[in-house]
Amino acid sequence: MMELRALLETVARLAAILHEGALSNEDRLEALETAWFAFAANARRDSLSIPGGFPAEKNRQVERLGAMAAIVREENPDLEAERLLLEKDIGGYCHHVRRQLGPDYKPPLT
Repeated sequence: MMELRALLETVARLAAILHEGALSNEDRLEALETAWFAFAANARRDSLSIPGGFPAEKNRQVERLGAMAAIVREENPDLEAERLLLEKDIGGYCHHVRRQLGPDYKPPLT
């Protein structure tokens, strides 16, 4: 599993890259979705060499997408998340989101 520090540094680099391009929020999300699908497909393909690996990886990805969808579906304005983002506290924001995802959630970059 990726160390928290490495995860936070990766998230910060991704955020910086996406903000550089002056893209709209919709375009940023589309870029992230496209990247997610590409990396997820690679993970599923890599899992083919492990007996039962492909369905297990596919199920893991579906669970993660479900957890993210549940957060979006049930979301109300989150003042704590807004404060953390305004303060550019990416680490605090990631901890906050992880608490929302629950204790069984594992970062997608594992």
